[in-house]
Amino acid sequence: MLAIAAATWLCLTLPAAAGTYTSSAHGSSTTGVNRTSLNNATTGEDYSIGNCAHCHEQHASVEGAEPAPDTGPANYLGMAKESGGTGAEQSLCLHCHGLGGNGAGGAPDNIFTDISKTGGRHNMAVSDSAHRANETQSQINSNRHVECTDCHNPHAAGKTMHTKGIATGNEIAATTPLHKATGVVPSFSGSNWTAPTSYSAIQTATKEYQVCFKCHSGAVGNPATWSGTSGSTAWTDVGLEFSPKNKSFHPIVAGLASGGSGSSALTAGQLSAPWNTNVGTQTMFCSDCHASDSAVAGPHGSGYKWMLTGTNKAWPFTSAASNGANSGTYRLITSFGSAAGTDSCFCWNCHPNDKTKNTAHSQTQHHTSAFKPYCVDCHIRVPHGGKVSRLIAADNNASYTNLPARYTANGEGKNSSGGTAPMTRKFTKQAPGSYGFGDCYTPQCGAKHNSSGYGSETW
Repeated sequence: MLAIAAATWLCLTLPAAAGTYTSSAHGSSTTGVNRTSLNNATTGEDYSIGNCAHCHEQHASVEGAEPAPDTGPANYLGMAKESGGTGAEQSLCLHCHGLGGNGAGGAPDNIFTDISKTGGRHNMAVSDSAHRANETQSQINSNRHVECTDCHNPHAAGKTMHTKGIATGNEIAATTPLHKATGVVPSFSGSNWTAPTSYSAIQTATKEYQVCFKCHSGAVGNPATWSGTSGSTAWTDVGLEFSPKNKSFHPIVAGLASGGSGSSALTAGQLSAPWNTNVGTQTMFCSDCHASDSAVAGPHGSGYKWMLTGTNKAWPFTSAASNGANSGTYRLITSFGSAAGTDSCFCWNCHPNDKTKNTAHSQTQHHTSAFKPYCVDCHIRVPHGGKVSRLIAADNNASYTNLPARYTANGEGKNSSGGTAPMTRKFTKQAPGSYGFGDCYTPQCGAKHNSSGYGSETW
């Protein structure tokens, strides 16, 4: 029988899909997977830290206190299902990531805690045995699922989370958990609010969004059909929303133009640290906004809908518990100065809670008069990106149906008062701090904005 200590050497000398295992979070000989407490000199077990045998049962040759193989041949020679696990794929990982097996970690490693939450999660329990090694995008589309290895390459993944607000872009570093995960690359049209013309599958993603786009963009066809829901909780096409060809978008795929009347970026004073540096070139990760509500790392699950992360988690209502609902108490910009916390506006995590930073927000009619609007009376409900600048929800067609229902205040085609007419009909983008009454046509707000000639952009 081969000594277990030699097993790693044998595996890595073969042309296998092991990747850079010895330098990964699992394969490090000092900080990698560790079940050395099972070592037994009498029976021959010799589990060195980082050894392949921590996860794989080669030829069922090890017969000690380690978990027995699954009934029948296990996928990828994996160890047993663990108590509480529901399938071979995640149970193998959860043996150390939260189900209490030898080496099980607490935060940030207890992934089982988060995938068990019901607010929002990547629910692996509904897709057991669906994943295939080296699967194609078409196989994902026809066999909907999410497993650990859809987002992680366990032979190459690092353990260090990226730093928010980095200046060098949104590249996946070799030290992070997404290292060498698969993804898709969108080809964007040259037109505003037009979905990518195609998606190309890649074996090694270089950007986090390429991993997310495998399931949350038009790469799967219509993402709304994947969510299993409709109306205010239906998924949207993030490939369409984050297109750098749109009039407005958060900088997931590309940075924002800055300077002059054509500026897409805000000023440094309109952003909180660390987003107030490298304005105009800085990019974001999807997980800067979507992640755990605990100390567990990554967007595995949360007690809050949409896995909104950060100190403030409520959007577009005044309570985070209402996230995803189609009715509730909408957020007013009169909330300036309120204490930060779970039920404070999600946007304030990056945009300072200070009306003096924005000439439009600072107008008394917007926060102290009878005309004070709700945030989603002016801005789209899904604030990834939009057809109109500044994420404005302007719709000037006769029946008010150009603005997709999912982007209206209630997420189902209604404004904050339950009607169909949007507050904003047309809008003109200006440089930050340079807005006048003529840049916005909002007939509900009286004479100052009541000329149909005001504004130029509309859905």
